[in-house]
Order: sequence, then C-alpha cells, then structure tokens
Amino acid sequence: MHPLRRRVVATGLLAWRPGSLGSYFSGRARWAENISLPHMKLRRSRSGISRVIVATLCVSSCRLITGGSEVEPGLIIFYRDTASITAPDTVAANSRFEVRFPTYAGGCTRHIVRTEVTTRDHLVEIRPYNRNSGGDVCTSDLLILEHRAETYFSVAGTSIIRVVGEQRGGSSGARNFAAQLERRIVVR
Repeated sequence: MHPLRRRVVATGLLAWRPGSLGSYFSGRARWAENISLPHMKLRRSRSGISRVIVATLCVSSCRLITGGSEVEPGLIIFYRDTASITAPDTVAANSRFEVRFPTYAGGCTRHIVRTEVTTRDHLVEIRPYNRNSGGDVCTSDLLILEHRAETYFSVAGTSIIRVVGEQRGGSSGARNFAAQLERRIVVR
C-alpha cells in the first residue's frame, strides 16, 4: 500500500486520505467507507473522532481547571419553599447565640462558602454564600445546605434577625432575584 494512503489528515469528524483521488479513478476505492464527493474520498476516522472527543472534554472542563467556579448568594426562597430561621425566642443582651437557616442548592451549587454577619443595635443581617462550580453539565437534584452563624445583640428590646439572599421561582421564573427573611426576637 502506498505510504500516502496510510496518513490521515483530520478535518472534524471526517478525515481525508491524501492520494485518494488517484485510487478513486484507478478503481481501487475499496478501502474507503464512504464516498461523498466524486473528486475525493471521505471516511470516518477513529483517530479524528477521538481527537474531537478529547478536545470537547478539555474545553468543557476548562472552567473547572482554571477555577471557573463562582460564589453566589444563597437561595432562601425556592419556588414554593421558603427557608425558616431557627434562633431562640429570647436572648440576654451581649450573650452569643446561634442562628441556623437552610439555603436551597443542587445542580452545580453544592458547597457553602461563607456566612457573613453584620450586627447593629437592634438588627443582625446575615448573608449566606454558596459555590457554583460553573460546570457545563450539572446534576438535576435539590440539596439543602444549612448555614450557621453565631451572633449577639448589645441592646435590650425587640430585635430583628434578617437573612438576605436570593429567590427563584414564582413570578421570577428561573431567574434569581434578591430576597430577605426576617425573624423578631426579644433581647433582655
């Protein structure tokens, strides 16, 4: 067999074998799987398909390799489900207590990154953040990620715990919009 017929030049999913024009006209076209044009022979190339598959995998996983993940505010309202804030009804002034609440995740969002807490006289504002891997292909599941924050109030009276995050569903459809939840507690 002529050495040019063994060499394959990849062109996407199909490959062209140099020297095929002479083979076609000389009546020796039996090695080609498909003849699609009268002046050249095209055939499926396993190495060409392998190269395309490897290139596709490299490009799709490139975001993971280069750190394409994003930190995003936690979902506290997901369609008809709303997170609830768990905290004591009454606390002593200047004593620390724990606040817990879920955020909705799943798909490419699978991990808690941080929970930011800002304390003022009668208000504690908590902002949850989760990590979205940024992958092109994600699972279709729903996860509940529980955020915990330790805080305190320095002034006695009725105070508010506010969780600021995002909501999805209902009037927002599949897009995320800002949302907040509040819970009142008594500080003595």
